[in-house]
Amino acid sequence: MVAEVFKFIISLFAIVLGIDRNQDLNEVELSLTAEEIQSPFEFKKSGFERVLFVLQQSGPMALQAMLYLVQNVLSFLALECLEGSTYSLLMQGKLFATAFFSLVIMRTTLNSRQWRSLLTLMLAVAQITEQTKPSKESQNLNTLFVTGLLYTFGNVTISGFSTVVMEKLFKNKSSAVNMWEQNCQLAFYSIIVYCGLIFYNSGIHFFHDWSFVAFLISFISGVGGIMVALALKYTDSILKQMASTFAIVLTTLFEWYFMEGPMNLMIFIGTVFVIVSVYNY
Repeated sequence: MVAEVFKFIISLFAIVLGIDRNQDLNEVELSLTAEEIQSPFEFKKSGFERVLFVLQQSGPMALQAMLYLVQNVLSFLALECLEGSTYSLLMQGKLFATAFFSLVIMRTTLNSRQWRSLLTLMLAVAQITEQTKPSKESQNLNTLFVTGLLYTFGNVTISGFSTVVMEKLFKNKSSAVNMWEQNCQLAFYSIIVYCGLIFYNSGIHFFHDWSFVAFLISFISGVGGIMVALALKYTDSILKQMASTFAIVLTTLFEWYFMEGPMNLMIFIGTVFVIVSVYNY
């Protein structure tokens, strides 16, 4: 929730300062008719008046905030039924879920080389995850495994759908709000949702035992959310998901170098395949 607060503040400053407003205003006016251009147009508001207008037009982002909440809940439920390594392996299916919804919603076309790159990347990351999992045997029962599998499938499907919908919203040139304003809207509803959950679970002691490092990590996470929005606006949702899987490789390498984590030939080969797959795509 704190990460969303930081993201809200950063986006709020961007709105007040009018970052990207001239470019976005030109793009919107190109999509309007002559009558619409001559009529009073809300996009031309500025400053705090603009902030109020953005919050009034934030309905679509409420659904996105709820989708992200459902994803987080499904993640917790799945991890109660599955080992972390198994969950990480299954979550690589979000690459293909994203590709599917890109075809349906964004009308994206992928050639055989790109599909091959996606498959190779998913298998390579799965191999790395398999090699870095804990050595202990699973204690999960078959029923728990099936339940966890269903939770993970729902998470993968919602993740792919919500990512592509966000891309479509960010790239909608006729929208009355730009990317920074949409980020502000999403953070606004996310804060409301997570405040309710935190109050339900912890009462009023929101920041009990929080350290400077905890706030720093939350700030980095908030900036990361803005970077994701920029990636969706200027590239596409598939590349964004590929970057997320590449982060698993970087995490494995950093863990090996700084924390004496596992590293063997299979992890090295998987890393090479990840790099080649991203390059080929």
